[in-house]
Amino acid sequence: MIIFFIFVLILLIILFAKIKIKIFFTIKNFEYYYCVDIFVYDLRIIKIDKSEIEKYAKKIKPKIKNQNKIQVSKIIRKIKIEELNIDLKIGLLGIFPTTFSIPIISTIIASILPLLKTGKDKIKYSIQPIYNKLALNAKIAGTITFRIIDAVILRQT
Repeated sequence: MIIFFIFVLILLIILFAKIKIKIFFTIKNFEYYYCVDIFVYDLRIIKIDKSEIEKYAKKIKPKIKNQNKIQVSKIIRKIKIEELNIDLKIGLLGIFPTTFSIPIISTIIASILPLLKTGKDKIKYSIQPIYNKLALNAKIAGTITFRIIDAVILRQT
């Protein structure tokens, strides 16, 4: 009987745990790299880089097509963004296209970021021009969290 209660207690602790995923994405001269760290209770469980993610994606892709469709809007509602850092450097060969693109991109980012469920002081972004050169350098780092029980419930519905 005691073993059953201990098992149920451990199961409840695991189900109500928060999973924290840290994502790092960078583009430099149109070549990209990304990695993902997964934490449970602030303990790093796994670190996955670009090559490992692509290897897993090839294995999982055929399986996902055969599964029931999960509504993306339900998943997004359960995810909380804890922090987000965006650093963009953009160059479009000439001075005028670069000068005009920076405010447009800034406006788009400034319009989208308030829609995210996070504290306003946790979001930081900067956009800088690179003149007389075709370049795109971006660094995006963020942390998202969700509870395991939410993923289980969404899977069953």
